[in-house]
Amino acid sequence: MKQREEYHQKYREENREQINERARARYMANREKFLQKGVEYRERHPEKAKNYYQGNKDKFRGYNRKQNRTKRLEVLTYYAQGEPECKCCGEKIYEFLSIDHINGGGGKHRRLLRGRNFYLWLVKENFPSGYQVLCHNCNQAKGLYGKCPHNK
Repeated sequence: MKQREEYHQKYREENREQINERARARYMANREKFLQKGVEYRERHPEKAKNYYQGNKDKFRGYNRKQNRTKRLEVLTYYAQGEPECKCCGEKIYEFLSIDHINGGGGKHRRLLRGRNFYLWLVKENFPSGYQVLCHNCNQAKGLYGKCPHNK
């Protein structure tokens, strides 16, 4: 029995990439089924799910942070039609850029989304029209004064 376990352990170590590749392919082929099983499990065992999250907060936060940054960059690139930059002043530093509602109404829209990630929403809605890339300064000026000081 022990020899068998050692053999399997050695096999898994030597073939880790192939095993992971097959598992990924199986997951992608049955993604909806796997996701539904996870939902059902969390509904049946809410305490276990909560405890798992509490014990792995850093892991979840890191994953979410990475996913949010990726989606944000994807959205900024799409609406800038290439390299992200402010449509008004030409600012190119990623951290200074944001998405602007061209016709206003950003606050109302944010309240409708109620905490959901705006950039993820834009991707899921297949990049609707009516948005542009502005830096935070130009976006704030447009919201407060109706236009940016750069557009005199």
